Amino acid sequence: MKMNKVINYLRELNPTIFVAIGLAILLVYGFITAIAAETLGVVELDPAGIQQNIRDEGLIIFYFMLAIVAPLVETAISQKLLYFLLRKIKWLEANPLYIAIIAGLFFGLSHTYSLAYVILACGAGFLFMCFYIIRFGRGSYWLTAIIHSLYNIIVTTIDIAQPE
Repeated sequence: MKMNKVINYLRELNPTIFVAIGLAILLVYGFITAIAAETLGVVELDPAGIQQNIRDEGLIIFYFMLAIVAPLVETAISQKLLYFLLRKIKWLEANPLYIAIIAGLFFGLSHTYSLAYVILACGAGFLFMCFYIIRFGRGSYWLTAIIHSLYNIIVTTIDIAQPE
């Protein structure tokens, strides 16, 4: 019952505040998973290396792809399209939590840089779908894409700033 109140509160929030809260939730999740990865001895979440991508593409193209292209395309496929398709299944339409779980798995399996990264991306994909469902019909695509974009920019900038 209380969860419904939280969801309704989030649904009615000013879009800017919703984005800020969604981003904060994702950053806390990312921080916790980074600590867990370090504790478990997972040294590199992205063995392909951000630095190599920057050398290959250039910094401006790299940031354009991660801040604009990836969030728009991934939100269109992993949230908008997937939500549309999964809602066609009656028992899933009545259980949006299952839709978010399936979307999380789908999102994670589309980020196969390493096993640790797949696990991290599953959780992020779950959260992205939760944000999408909460704001469905109220700018859900754009708000989710903005949260995704800001998250990518922040975590990548932090990763780049760390010494190799």
